[in-house]
Amino acid sequence: MGQVDVSPYQGLAPFEPDRSEMFFGRAQATRDLLGRLGPRLEEHGTILLVSGSSGVGKSSLLRAGLVPALAEGAPPLTGSARWPRLLMTPTAKPLRALAEVWVRAFGGQVEAVRERLRRDPRHLPSEPSGTNASDGRFILVVDQFEELFTLVADERERQAFVHALHAMADGPRRAGVVIGVRADHWDRCAAYPQFAEAIQDGQVIVEPMTESDLRLAVTGPAAAAGLEIEPGLVDLVMSELGEGRAADDRYEPGALPLLSQALLSTWERRENGRLTIRGYEESGRVRDSVRRTADEVLAGLPPEDRKIALRVFRRLTVLTAGGRAARRRATLTEIHAAAAADSAERRERVEALLSALAGRRLLTLNEDGAEIAHDALLTGWPPLRQWLEPDLTAQAVYDGLVEDAGRWADNGRDSAFLYRGARLLAVQDARPRWDRDPDSFPPPGPTVTEFVAASAKAARKASRRGLVIAGLVVLSLLAVTAALLAVAGWRNAPTPEARYSLLDAAADLRGPLTQPRRVGALHPG
Repeated sequence: MGQVDVSPYQGLAPFEPDRSEMFFGRAQATRDLLGRLGPRLEEHGTILLVSGSSGVGKSSLLRAGLVPALAEGAPPLTGSARWPRLLMTPTAKPLRALAEVWVRAFGGQVEAVRERLRRDPRHLPSEPSGTNASDGRFILVVDQFEELFTLVADERERQAFVHALHAMADGPRRAGVVIGVRADHWDRCAAYPQFAEAIQDGQVIVEPMTESDLRLAVTGPAAAAGLEIEPGLVDLVMSELGEGRAADDRYEPGALPLLSQALLSTWERRENGRLTIRGYEESGRVRDSVRRTADEVLAGLPPEDRKIALRVFRRLTVLTAGGRAARRRATLTEIHAAAAADSAERRERVEALLSALAGRRLLTLNEDGAEIAHDALLTGWPPLRQWLEPDLTAQAVYDGLVEDAGRWADNGRDSAFLYRGARLLAVQDARPRWDRDPDSFPPPGPTVTEFVAASAKAARKASRRGLVIAGLVVLSLLAVTAALLAVAGWRNAPTPEARYSLLDAAADLRGPLTQPRRVGALHPG
């Protein structure tokens, strides 16, 4: 009998190793993963790339499936129970994050290990502290590897991290390095030669769940927690999920976090230890549960705290090339700065807000920071998208600028490719947002800087030329007007002598603006 006061469903957050007893529906996927990893670790280290669509459940599979199985020494890796198991995500500082998990398992100083990882990752401490490992082997699981591309702007940092992972697998420790990466960043991994073998022979694709898997993901946690399920509820859930069902009996990848959030909200509305259809419908069902949960939290906040929530969510979001929003972690110090929490009272309000958001599983808190629980919140909550809209516009301008500057450079810096008018103004308008968020808008490099400077210089030159031309046009109009008046007067003049006097006056007004014409040519006789 489980604890009914603790939800057996995770909402948008992934299952962690200490919640593996509530992780259902992925037993076969865990066995398949062990089956791929085991033979590759028999005689040497290896890198295994685990990929799948967003929302397919990669993080839970690695954290609550693979890691506990390794701790139990599950076949074929029966010796893995003696191996240290390191679990990490890259964050914006991947080498430091790797050093921190290494120090927790093997001891040492974080900064010293970080420098060793950068310079000589093959020769790290050989024996873990406080373990009974006999062969020095270990498993490193790097979840959410896409952060290396969404949060890290320095390519040298990326390369150093990839080199360190490869050295661990290829070095004397013969480590097993398991990398979980979202499918839409798979091509970025292929750019690194250290992953060539893994891409050719060491990749695992996490498939969406089948109907039997999903049913178990609904009923298993409830049974483990001692909860009852109202008859008809599971069938109702499955029928709604079936709207996105593929021909191979698998469900759409993004359904899993939505289902988990709906079940969490249903559990919050349980009646005497029973999950009910009414509670499920009040939660917003599968398709609307994320939006409704977030709206409920927002509606319960005072107006001032809503403004703080906006700043917090913006700090926890980074915009990638193409205007796609991605999650990023932030420390409490960074969050306090973003929320302008410059007093103890305001800091307490920020932390209370973080706790409220984490309590509804919209955020995940750790010892020194927070992050959005799942990408589903970025797409399933319209107010967040509206909050980000001005930054999305700035991102579009930024992406276009980088591309156009490159085209200008590729064409011999031809002035025809420079920005003018509205496009140059758009860059000037977007610059303050870029300066406020260097993580989303890193310095684009000297080519872009020179392109903008050349565009501004050309615009100033064109402006001065325009003023000169405008002056000449005005003078020309005055001259033409004088000529027309002179012709009119000539026609009405009483004598030929008067007519010639008027034409001479008009010629004087035209001056150098027009070519002089002989008055005699106009004489009728």
